[in-house]
Amino acid sequence: MKHILKIILRNFISPITIAILLLAFTLLALGESRDAWFVSSVIIFNSILACIQEIRAYRILKKIELMTAPHARVLKNGKYIEVSYDKVALGDNILIKSGDEIPADAKIIESKIFEVDEALLTGESSPIKKRGGDMVLASSIAISGEAKAGVVAIGDKTHAGEMTKKLKAYKPTLTPLQKRISHAISFLTYLALGLAVLIFFTYSASGENLVTIFQTITSAAVVVVPEGLLLASSLFFAYGSIRLSQAKVLAQKISAIEGLALVDVLATDKTGTLTSPEIIFNKIELLNNADRDDVKRVLKSIAQETGDNSTSRAILKKFKKLDLSRFIFKKRMAFSSARKISGLQFVDNEQIRSVVLGAPEYILRLSETDDKLSEKINQLSEKGLRVLLLAEFEKTEDPETLLRNKEKLSPLAIISLKNELRDKVVETVDFLQKNNVTVKVISGDNPKTVSYIAREAGIKDYDSYITGDELKMMTDHQLKEAANKNAIFARVLPNQKEQIIKALKNSDLHVGMVGDGVNDALSVKESDLGIAMFDGAPATRRVADLVLLNNSFAALPQGIKIGNQIMQSIETIAILFFHKIILGLTILLA
Repeated sequence: MKHILKIILRNFISPITIAILLLAFTLLALGESRDAWFVSSVIIFNSILACIQEIRAYRILKKIELMTAPHARVLKNGKYIEVSYDKVALGDNILIKSGDEIPADAKIIESKIFEVDEALLTGESSPIKKRGGDMVLASSIAISGEAKAGVVAIGDKTHAGEMTKKLKAYKPTLTPLQKRISHAISFLTYLALGLAVLIFFTYSASGENLVTIFQTITSAAVVVVPEGLLLASSLFFAYGSIRLSQAKVLAQKISAIEGLALVDVLATDKTGTLTSPEIIFNKIELLNNADRDDVKRVLKSIAQETGDNSTSRAILKKFKKLDLSRFIFKKRMAFSSARKISGLQFVDNEQIRSVVLGAPEYILRLSETDDKLSEKINQLSEKGLRVLLLAEFEKTEDPETLLRNKEKLSPLAIISLKNELRDKVVETVDFLQKNNVTVKVISGDNPKTVSYIAREAGIKDYDSYITGDELKMMTDHQLKEAANKNAIFARVLPNQKEQIIKALKNSDLHVGMVGDGVNDALSVKESDLGIAMFDGAPATRRVADLVLLNNSFAALPQGIKIGNQIMQSIETIAILFFHKIILGLTILLA
């Protein structure tokens, strides 16, 4: 009800509405009731129509927004149930999993290899480990593991709430086009005031009576100030939001409609965006005379113990019948986008072992390998397969310490996985490129794998790629050049995704970013047009301008068509308004 009241007040209380109503009352006082009622009824009717249309659009979009709102897992009667964030209460016990945006300030009760990213609060994107007794803050993002926590602060009482409560007053966000229209209206309002003064003194000097003077001033104000233009743009954007929702695209910000029409570059993640989020296990290739049964058990152990993600689910599905009873698990290291490696320390027949699974490039830095292994990995990657390397440390401390100390690794096996392109990705990419939208892929995967998928999707310049390690060595100017030159960015870290988006924006390009994982949240937030998959991480959905409700990349062409139609309609209306102003001024001054 509060939002509806604000919509009503906003449409009825504006400078031009007040000015015209004052003029109408002046005419009424001078005995010109017919002109007074005509002028006031027109402006009141416009305001009522605007309220009806905006409230209707608000209610429709609110229903859709509630369907897509993220939920927290709250312990009730011994079971975790999902509730909306605003239903989380003090003292509740909540379960937080990788990919969740934390709904409240909470104290951890117990955790399993739990790490959070507090970049949205602090600007620092390095993963922070959280253990029992530690505090986690609302609006930070879980990036690995899971934790149970007790809520100690909610809403404005949280750390994030204290930072932002002054910004929470309702204020409609204007799109860049609406801002230009608003500036034009402000200019014309001042022009109308100057014109009113000119008319008053000119007509007074000519001996005209007050009725004629105020009738002329009222006519000039109505003609010169295109108050209805901003109203028309708001109605068109509201209508566009409803049209987008019918196309299974939720516009969380009104500026997204304009953004669809303006986008020059669309950057996209690979897994879960261009390709299906479901990963399929392909095969194991043994190295260094490793035992196949042992490798299978070690692989399942890492997948089972180091976090729930699409890769671990694919491995567990493949080896679900394997018995791990002989293993005793000790230290776990979750996979993270920054580390690209997961690890496990366990006891096997009274022998302590430490193993890792992750990106081959990172593991090979600590291994003595020959060119044949690297060549084999490249061959698999060039087929579009996702390649991981399983390796074992010669020492037996916990994996994180061994990695930090750069201890030697011995590769056990190459693990390959695959996932298919989403439906209609090729057609969507073709549509975008034919409409002069440059498509770029930003991924944490191997450059050969990403290049293969980009080629399959029909992306131009799929063979022009650069890696995160190369980007690290660049100045801001070099990064800007690389961002414009290359179509593929591989083995990049989450903060590098954000840097690439910034570099493209600094080239005066309107940049869109499509992502689904928690590692995409910062780049989606940084882009001019952030787009998230509905089944992606809640944190990424929350910062996106658009959410693809059916998880289909193919919804974008329809969205762009709707955006273009809305923008063309607003431009046509604007032209008519300004023609009316020119004609009115010509007649008035003639």
